[in-house]
Amino acid sequence: MEGLHGVLEGLAELSADRLGRAAGSDIECLVILHMRKLPPAMAGSDERVIRLEGVETLLDDGPGLHAVRSGLPVIVNDAVDARWPGYGLKLAEQGFAGLVAVPLELGARATAVLVFFAADSWALSEPIVLEAMGLADEGRRALSAAVRVAEAELKSENLAAALEHRTAIDLARGILMAQDGCSAQEAFDMLCKASNNRNQKLHALAMEIISRFAPAPGPAHFDP
Repeated sequence: MEGLHGVLEGLAELSADRLGRAAGSDIECLVILHMRKLPPAMAGSDERVIRLEGVETLLDDGPGLHAVRSGLPVIVNDAVDARWPGYGLKLAEQGFAGLVAVPLELGARATAVLVFFAADSWALSEPIVLEAMGLADEGRRALSAAVRVAEAELKSENLAAALEHRTAIDLARGILMAQDGCSAQEAFDMLCKASNNRNQKLHALAMEIISRFAPAPGPAHFDP
């Protein structure tokens, strides 16, 4: 997933630079990616925007979250915005006067948002907002490709983990067969029974048995 984070960082920095040059003012950018069953991934062109993401998470409210949840762009032209008074205060404290949050649709398994922060509210004119939306559309294409790669990597990692788990379980079953003189099915049933009784994952139990029995010479007994 390191490659995905690199894409997020590059997108945040490039988008901030391009919109800042178009606006003739300092612009910072935050990119937040939500993938199914994974914690959010993010990158920002400045540490201040990362801190502001933490404020939204703490409040469970704010323009970035609203853009993601509604699927619509959000424009804040004044830090003193009645919709998010708590967030607006923190926005001003970080030196920003306004922002534009643009959601990105990345298919059924992922969503993202680009948030552009401006030190001067006048910088967020209508042409600059349209430019921000255009940059977000370019970012959507780049992120869609990055998400597909990340999903393939994650699938490969999950497969490797599953094979590792299967190997451990087979080894533990073999140990029980040798120690107790039971069949493969009886050994597996013992593992399942012990896993349920102890409320312990089968793989973790198998690793425990391997570490307990494999190095030990002589007969031993496993109590499920």
